[in-house]
Amino acid sequence: MAAMKRVLSSLLATLALTTCVVAGAQSLKPTRVVQGNTITSEHEPSLRIDLPPSVKYVGADRWVLYDVADAEVHIFVEADERKRVQRMYWIQFEGYLPSLPTLTYTPSPGQQTMEIAGLAFYTRARFGLSAEVPKVGSETERVNKLLATNGYTLPAEMMNARFIHYLEEPKRRELMIIVSEDLAPSGYTHDTLIKGTPTTEPWISISRRLIEASSKRFSIQRTSLNK
Repeated sequence: MAAMKRVLSSLLATLALTTCVVAGAQSLKPTRVVQGNTITSEHEPSLRIDLPPSVKYVGADRWVLYDVADAEVHIFVEADERKRVQRMYWIQFEGYLPSLPTLTYTPSPGQQTMEIAGLAFYTRARFGLSAEVPKVGSETERVNKLLATNGYTLPAEMMNARFIHYLEEPKRRELMIIVSEDLAPSGYTHDTLIKGTPTTEPWISISRRLIEASSKRFSIQRTSLNK
């Protein structure tokens, strides 16, 4: 019965998405459920993600990304009383539209992987300036708007660890988790790090520590054996 309900839920979500795309609508209703510091997905994939008890839920957005993919984003933060963000948790469920059956995701060559809850995640770390203008229509543009609408401000410089799990072969759907934090406590600045390369010190050591620490800031409980 539970499996049948998951299948029905997935079919209804696909039908609703197709209807919205045909109608030209870009704003969709999120389907995952958030309770406190936990987000539950009943389809694609079926799992629960638990974040630290200290997080605050900012909100969600769902839309057709670049006219090719169904994207659903949920944002959580750790912030002070003035809503200055110290750490952000960006959880995104994404998949190419059924009307575009030939499109697939391709991991970057040489990307490292790690296993979390029995699932393979591709990982990478980055740093940057929060004031950089995001690409029009991008996920970052949507996330920045969500934060600003709710009164949150980001540190001037941040670093993040990204984790991506592809649900199937061919790779048409993905779960992405990004853990971002203030760069200042690391003792480095954007200007000092930008002088190096992704494969030189000190960034190579910082990125390894960041990925390892970030992977422990959330936990995943699979509610179905289906990936």
